[in-house]
Amino acid sequence: MFYAWLIKTPNVTVKLCGSVTLGEKFAPHFIEAIASDHGANKIKKSDNKDKNNITIDANFPKTKDKKDNPFQGLVRFIVDYGGTNDGIEKLKQNKCDIALASEDVDIERNDFDRVLLGQDTIAIIVNDNKNETLHNFDSQKIKSILENQQDNNKDEQWQVFCREKSGTTDTIIKKLELQDTGASFLNNCSKVTTNKEMWDKVTTTSNDGKPSIGYLSYSFVVDKSYSDRKKYLTTIDNQKPVDLLSNYFENKDTDKLDDIYFTNNKYKLNRELSFYTHRVFNSTQLKDIDIINSIREDAGFLGQKILNSEGFVSVSLNGITANQNPKDKKHKQYTQETMKNLYKIIRQRNKPKPIYTQNFLEGYTTIENQEDLQKWLSTQNNNTEFVLIGHASPVGSPRYNLGLSLQRTEYIENILLNNGYQNVKTYAFGNEYPSEETKVARVEIYDLKEIDKIYKEINSATK
Repeated sequence: MFYAWLIKTPNVTVKLCGSVTLGEKFAPHFIEAIASDHGANKIKKSDNKDKNNITIDANFPKTKDKKDNPFQGLVRFIVDYGGTNDGIEKLKQNKCDIALASEDVDIERNDFDRVLLGQDTIAIIVNDNKNETLHNFDSQKIKSILENQQDNNKDEQWQVFCREKSGTTDTIIKKLELQDTGASFLNNCSKVTTNKEMWDKVTTTSNDGKPSIGYLSYSFVVDKSYSDRKKYLTTIDNQKPVDLLSNYFENKDTDKLDDIYFTNNKYKLNRELSFYTHRVFNSTQLKDIDIINSIREDAGFLGQKILNSEGFVSVSLNGITANQNPKDKKHKQYTQETMKNLYKIIRQRNKPKPIYTQNFLEGYTTIENQEDLQKWLSTQNNNTEFVLIGHASPVGSPRYNLGLSLQRTEYIENILLNNGYQNVKTYAFGNEYPSEETKVARVEIYDLKEIDKIYKEINSATK
């Protein structure tokens, strides 16, 4: 109590609750990106895994015009990931402002508004020492295992893991049509609480020779080694995997992310990820309604980039296809794969050179010599179409570095937009292309006209 005066009371507290998948993987990075995007000068994250929640305190400079920027002073974001059902119930009871959901919700009956974030798929993971069944599963076999219908064959006794109050579990029950709305399944399974715990339990509990089975969002296994994915993942009903993330990591011919089966419409366990809010806000929410609306709006563009970097399939980006900037819809945007091929040629020829390179000291908001950047911008034509290519150092995983390089391009993009340069296109290549001439952590700025020349030259030669 003596130190209570040191604890700052937030001006506004915004609560997001629901999906474990979104709460663990997407929401914290999304909120941090929003805070940075809206000018936060300090961001602090506290992860309370025991209670399945994360608190993010973002401090914003106070301005006179709060209508233009509702983010003022200390804003606290609480991400409570207790499961989709828990989040929807808390939204109904006005215990949270935004529900995170991996299952569809009846918006008319609940008087909710929905923001469709992206797509996900549920991966079935199997740990069987015999390694005989991995590539011979169909949905009926999985259904019989989950419903504990293997009693007649002692060699086929499975340890089944599940998660309660989970949209992922609801999808499994509905799409595999488990009996009694999954009652037998839930009564007999071993409970876990998170996707990470699901992976750890299934992949380490067959030492006694008893096979184990579980399920989780595919976004949680894209970081796993190729050998682990090959060993524990299984396809269902012989649906051929669809490789969507390869272009973010390495050349498609040699890429090892070949187990991904997002967006295959025939695959039983695809699902959609969404935000839900009240259509009519109650009196206690009036002071943070502008921030809630800002989060909803940012989910449409900034959120799509974060989703992709976290291993999901976004809606507006059409899977791996590069983004079509909503601020610049009438202009052509090369796909990520096309730009990567063009960039390889640029590096081989060592031309065109970037018209400006912005180095980063750390993270994605601390840059070198911002005054020099502003001075350079003052000499540029407002009609110039800029291409930003973000890079990261080799420290960290490929997916982490991809997300970091995306955030760096977004940071420089916002500086350009705020200075009146509206034609900006962004790409990020993580730590794939180190530089000997400049620091590795950087954003390179190119004139689109120079890149167009290379594309036309190659296209003409190919024809």
